[in-house]
Amino acid sequence: MDETILVLVGTGDGGNDLLVEKMDEVAGLVGEEVIIQYGSGSYRPVNCEGFGFTGDLSELYDRARIVVSTDGAGRIFECLLAGKKLVLFVGDNKRGAHDLALKFSREGFCYACSDLGELRAFVDLAGKTRFREYVAPDCFIGESIIDFLGEGVSP
Repeated sequence: MDETILVLVGTGDGGNDLLVEKMDEVAGLVGEEVIIQYGSGSYRPVNCEGFGFTGDLSELYDRARIVVSTDGAGRIFECLLAGKKLVLFVGDNKRGAHDLALKFSREGFCYACSDLGELRAFVDLAGKTRFREYVAPDCFIGESIIDFLGEGVSP
């Protein structure tokens, strides 16, 4: 479908009211649907649809043309593996995966925005950008754990 700008703030304490408020403002200016997860924050969108939490984001990902998100590692990989155009708000909160967000941005997989005043420009630019495709490397962590634990443990 790819027709929506999806904004995700995750499940952290306090949400991210500054990001939600800025994207609500952007929602009033762009000519497409914006859906904002406001999480546990206190600001509620007035220019678009919003929700607190949901267990399954798959339908929203299917509808999303662009995802704007805080910089949690899980969200970054989830969006990149889904092939979504991604704008990460890194701000000044050091609880997220800043280094990872900046690395993926430098390597052309997404954009990292540290200034809310520039967020709309990043969203507009993301819509016109052909990002690099992320391909997950092979993962052998399960086998490594079994090897570490030793005999008698099966996958």
